[in-house]
Amino acid sequence: TISLKTEEENMEQKICFYEETNFKTTEIGEVPADWEVVKLGEVVDVYDKQRIPISEDVRKSMAGPYPYCGANGVIDYIDAYIFDGDYVLLAEDGGFWGRFQKSAYKMRGKFWVNNHAHILRAKVEKTLDDFLVGWLNYLDIEHFVSGSTRKKLTQGVMVSLPIPLPPLEEQKAIAYVLSAVQNAREKTEKVINATEQLKKALMKHLFTYGPVSLEEADRVNLKETEIGPIPEDWEVVKLGEAVEIQQGKTPRRDDYDNFKGYRIIKVKDFEDG
Repeated sequence: TISLKTEEENMEQKICFYEETNFKTTEIGEVPADWEVVKLGEVVDVYDKQRIPISEDVRKSMAGPYPYCGANGVIDYIDAYIFDGDYVLLAEDGGFWGRFQKSAYKMRGKFWVNNHAHILRAKVEKTLDDFLVGWLNYLDIEHFVSGSTRKKLTQGVMVSLPIPLPPLEEQKAIAYVLSAVQNAREKTEKVINATEQLKKALMKHLFTYGPVSLEEADRVNLKETEIGPIPEDWEVVKLGEAVEIQQGKTPRRDDYDNFKGYRIIKVKDFEDG
């Protein structure tokens, strides 16, 4: 942990943003003049021959601690593994290949992979696994997949995917920045999820016991109703008895200018929840 922290601190000190002025045009667009653009197969080793699919029925009898991976991530946990180390998994079929979608993900440690994901590892001194994941999730791979009913990224096409190849130090910096953003996003999502769970718990409490503290909830006398238990002095009525209903209308296109600054809400603007 100490060495990792030191490495991250060193990386923060090394990273500096500057305005690049010397570009060249390539098949993937403009890149800095000192970058190369190569084929993916030139900078990775492919381990597809080692993957083994296991049916869902068989996996039921193999429950265990090791991730069982597919095109889009971990789909199960079993009691065996065929890979041990750091690898990049790229969807072969049944995946997401659009720009900014999770076409690729990194796996570390012991795990198993089915036949729906390509298994890659960066060649030493060529590129980095984290840089690979960042690029593959940025690249619009939809243009390279084939098939009408179930699309597939064949191995032959996969190894020919274009990839920019900055100097290794720049790759490390790019990977570090992307990793920091991803970590921040995951932490934010955890906070949002926790807040959602708190809101649900509060709603359940408030609509069951009323605006009383948790300590006072046991003192509230409840009665059973069609919507569940509620305080004895509450009523349950029909919505039409408690609200005034007004009919909306859609303004004519000629009148839209008169409604600037006001939101026009349509049925399609409502979602469940």
